[in-house]
Amino acid sequence: MNLTITILAAGEGKRMRSTIPKVLHLFRGKPMLVRIIETAKELDAKKIIIITGKYDELIKQTVEKYMELEDLIFVQQGSPLGTGDAIKSCLSAYTEEDKVLILNGDMPLINKEILGKFIENREPMTILVARFSNPYGYGRIIYDEEGEFTGIVEEKDCSEKEKTVDIVNSGLYYIDAKLLIKYIPMIENNNVQKEYYLTDIVKIIKQNEEMSIKTYLLGEEENKYISGVNTPEELAALE
Repeated sequence: MNLTITILAAGEGKRMRSTIPKVLHLFRGKPMLVRIIETAKELDAKKIIIITGKYDELIKQTVEKYMELEDLIFVQQGSPLGTGDAIKSCLSAYTEEDKVLILNGDMPLINKEILGKFIENREPMTILVARFSNPYGYGRIIYDEEGEFTGIVEEKDCSEKEKTVDIVNSGLYYIDAKLLIKYIPMIENNNVQKEYYLTDIVKIIKQNEEMSIKTYLLGEEENKYISGVNTPEELAALE
């Protein structure tokens, strides 16, 4: 298996109210990003790609204090135009045969055990999902009457009925690189933020491929491991 792990680390994390990027904030003594790279290394990936933004040099300098950089591929996203654009910036690093695991750089508790089970899936695309008692703020995972996954609806776009859905998108994906290479360039920025959302690839694939996209549901006792960090308070709560 040609496993390529891509870590999204370009966000500035303005809600952290800090002069350093969010992914470099310490969690139990190490930068969050370093912890996630260490977890990625445990999965024996062929390539580990880290997508950075305006703090590219600072991120490299910080990571180098903990490990050799020669095993890593750093790709700088030119402008902060969303997660879809971030993946677009590193498409040239993929081959058609790669299976790509997409991780977030602000999820410090994610571990080898959960990711190992997740990537046992051999489907062309699988999304890691979780059931939350309070799903507010998360994209909802929508299924049809037969239990087939049909799409992701972001909180701000949810109908009243969709807001009652308690299965949410974790933001972690396992996908054939050939799907990314073919369909990421088709994502558009027709939204208020004028950003390119990675989640839009779901709709594009469904429109163009005769294939089903699968979801992998975490056990509720595992939910804490996919907790992301947006504020100092959330970071402290995870500690």
